[in-house]
Amino acid sequence: MELALLTFEKIIAMFIILIIGVLCYKLKFISIEGNKSLSSVLLFVVNPVIIFMSFQRDYEARLIKNFCICISFTILAQIIGIVISNVFFRKKSRNYEINRFSAVYSNCGFIGIPIVSAILGVDGVFYLAGYMLAFNVLLWTHGYLTITNSKCDMSTVKTILTTPVNVCAAIGIVMFFLHIKLPATVADGLNYIGDMNTPLAMIVAGATIAQANPFKALKDYKVYIVCILKLLVIPILTAILLCFLPGDSVAKMVCVVATACPVAASVTLFAIRYNKNAVYGSQLYAITTILSIITLPVVVRVSQLLIK
Repeated sequence: MELALLTFEKIIAMFIILIIGVLCYKLKFISIEGNKSLSSVLLFVVNPVIIFMSFQRDYEARLIKNFCICISFTILAQIIGIVISNVFFRKKSRNYEINRFSAVYSNCGFIGIPIVSAILGVDGVFYLAGYMLAFNVLLWTHGYLTITNSKCDMSTVKTILTTPVNVCAAIGIVMFFLHIKLPATVADGLNYIGDMNTPLAMIVAGATIAQANPFKALKDYKVYIVCILKLLVIPILTAILLCFLPGDSVAKMVCVVATACPVAASVTLFAIRYNKNAVYGSQLYAITTILSIITLPVVVRVSQLLIK
């Protein structure tokens, strides 16, 4: 119960910053282009730094074992999401690409990192790097194919390999194995950058919600299906399956929490880039972000009861 309560407290604190993000956009302190720039800073600077710094610690064999286990758990969770989304959102139905993508891919960076850091500590963030590694590969293969209805090519493979989070994770893993640590002053500077994640992510989320006008989407019943699947059904099914598998409980909780995060911000980026319904994608992002204030603590509590 304590973990669920802590999750709720952290989400409320984050929601306060989110409201400030909404106000900043409404008061024209942040423009649409400005919000895109802040989003880029998060994606290409802050998140990769956090992942890299999670490997700046003493080598332990158990960490590597659980890191690899978390990758396998992630693949399992994504398969569950893919199967369920394909059942509920048939091909050629309106916005089926966006609905399928949204039901599977979560905001494990912007929302996941601060939540995991707050409730599961440094080990949690370390394992989350494994989750994000597998997540990014699936995002740029299955996610890309889902949105574009095309085939994976070499440019997609190159994009996966050069994603800043994956590059920083790879460098971090090598330094972890070689027992290489940064000088204290450099580490402090990078940690300061990492500390920007929660406030910056929530301000970006708030400004995005202010642009999306999510209430217009509530007339579409499929929005409710996406929300229920993404925020409750898929993460709880993942927790049920993981409780029967061997493995570290923290690694399991990381996988469930990351899976239970709201719709990935990349749904809007992909939709814009590949000429899909970007407004609808933004609305799903906004609605699930708001609802996660309630659903994330519920999922954490249920997972606690299942995962010992």
